[in-house]
Amino acid sequence: MIRSALSLLPLLLLTGPAMADRQFELAPLFIWGTSLSGDATLGSRDAPLDLDFRDDVLDNLDGAYTLRLEGPVGPVALFAEYQYFDLSPATRINNLEARVDFESTLFELGVAKTLGNSGTTRWDLLGGARYLDHDVRVSASFGDGGRIPATNGGDDWWQGFVGGRVWHQLSDRWQLSGRADLGYGGSDNSSVNLQALAKFRFAQWGNVFLGYRAFWVDYEGGDSNLYRFDATLQGPVLGLSFRF
Repeated sequence: MIRSALSLLPLLLLTGPAMADRQFELAPLFIWGTSLSGDATLGSRDAPLDLDFRDDVLDNLDGAYTLRLEGPVGPVALFAEYQYFDLSPATRINNLEARVDFESTLFELGVAKTLGNSGTTRWDLLGGARYLDHDVRVSASFGDGGRIPATNGGDDWWQGFVGGRVWHQLSDRWQLSGRADLGYGGSDNSSVNLQALAKFRFAQWGNVFLGYRAFWVDYEGGDSNLYRFDATLQGPVLGLSFRF
């Protein structure tokens, strides 16, 4: 699958508009205020993952690390993004309290090729590969101190993605962008990624950006135990990027 997805990348190297306006841009520790809506299944046990960012995620977030880098390489731009977060939500049903420890790692590496540039608007074709790694632990206890044995699960997997991106320059300092891509690694491995951002250049070397991202993932696999993840991660994006 990955070979077939990456075989599309040479198509991006065809001649087209140059990207002389590009610079390297690094966004360290940007914030994606992720809300979760869906389920994870570990064997025969379900792990509910319905969390609202404003009310739940901030209270249950144990750690988060993010990094994004993009820059020109010849006639194309390469980009890489890394995200990690650790959530530990707990829910209570009558006398039973269930705790879910959910660790998620997302890494993507891709290439962007400019297909058209009107001077104020630019259209990019995107392609690359995405890696996801989930570790989930479900434990439960009763009010009287009794416990149910914990269940551990998760999996890691790759998928290729293809999509598009558009940039629009509103003024010397304001820029809008939108991205949409489809990830696919088989009938039980797919995703849809949507993002819209507004970027403000406050100095020659830096920008602040604000927007919204929605990422839907549908996966089923596992080498020894069934792991299924069918959920949507969505929420506001806020960060600072440096240009060089």
